[in-house]
Amino acid sequence: MTDALTGMPNRAFFVDHLEQRIERGFRHADWNFAVVALALDRFVRVNETLGSAAGDRLVVEAARQIRRLLPGSSMAARLNGAEFLVCLETTQGEGAARRFAQETAEATQRAFLWQGHAVTPRLAVGITRASAWYAHPEELMAEAEAAMMHAGMQEPPGVVCYSEGMRERGLERLELEAELGAAIQGCESGGAEMVMFYQPEVDLRTRRVVGFEGLVRWKHARRGLLLPGEFIPVAEETGLIVPLGEWGMAEACRQLVDWRATGNEEMRNARMSVNLSARQFEQRDLVRRVEQVLDRTGLPPECLRLEVTESSLIADPAAAQKTMQEMAVLGVGLHMDDFGTGYSSLEYLRRFPFDTLKIDRTFVQGVVNDHESRTIVGTILDLARSFGMDVVAEGISWSS
Repeated sequence: MTDALTGMPNRAFFVDHLEQRIERGFRHADWNFAVVALALDRFVRVNETLGSAAGDRLVVEAARQIRRLLPGSSMAARLNGAEFLVCLETTQGEGAARRFAQETAEATQRAFLWQGHAVTPRLAVGITRASAWYAHPEELMAEAEAAMMHAGMQEPPGVVCYSEGMRERGLERLELEAELGAAIQGCESGGAEMVMFYQPEVDLRTRRVVGFEGLVRWKHARRGLLLPGEFIPVAEETGLIVPLGEWGMAEACRQLVDWRATGNEEMRNARMSVNLSARQFEQRDLVRRVEQVLDRTGLPPECLRLEVTESSLIADPAAAQKTMQEMAVLGVGLHMDDFGTGYSSLEYLRRFPFDTLKIDRTFVQGVVNDHESRTIVGTILDLARSFGMDVVAEGISWSS
């Protein structure tokens, strides 16, 4: 009952070990142990972008660090994918479990190169302390895994000890993931849960609409209208952001084609902007996928703008540059989204073919009363002029 890749015990072996340990706890009133659940963050993304061999290397390295730091008679097992369980023997309580978790996470975070790409593994860790309340291994394991799920929601992933209600919230999260997957799948068959809202882009000199930004919203059957912050992080973590993003792009392009067909002069010259997630940007065939959307909807490439965040460029700048150059050749516009909130390296403006800088609303809304915001906005405008770029400012209130 061992895992072929790492040589560690598998889940069945762990359950059997934990069952015996619980029995010992009842016989000798010995509850000085904890269950620790560990998972490699973004493991699926590594598999998708660098291949399964890179994913295997991640798992093997994490397993090596866990075994190296495992104290005394403790035991560890590998579950499917990139998850591990540890039965941690300790006489020092929760503090010792936290130290083991922190040391393992730090040791696993050391970057390594894979075919020229830097990979930095990160662990999400959940801990639950044993007690006479637990009669079955699955109860301890479920609570440790619920804490691990909460740890994975942090940025960066951290170490979380189980607390009351965590399992219920974890189950709600799993339910939300399943519902989101069904809603996205339903888009292709005419489902009405995922919808696009369109925010107008206005030229402040002429007060005329020059374009729109397509924004995805979720009309949940029970919870009502959900804003991006309530479901986009789930989509990002599960990979559902890729089909969601593709659907949103196609739907926005289709809508603009319909508006252009009305004969209205503003609509005929309007453009459409859509957000491109980091996971979409990592797709090797992204340019082909965009081209297919344009062909299918009939929207001219120059009418589409893709908004890219600075963080999307960091993982593999060379690949990002190639993708963006191909987009520029295709004729699609490229916006640097939320400029000023991330790394804001001037090297990005020189190296990547952006045609527009988009100023984050936090700076725009502070322009009236905050000197620093005015200075930042003025600096961005000067930068844009020097690079021959347009500027879009988010969050301006105006009336006709």
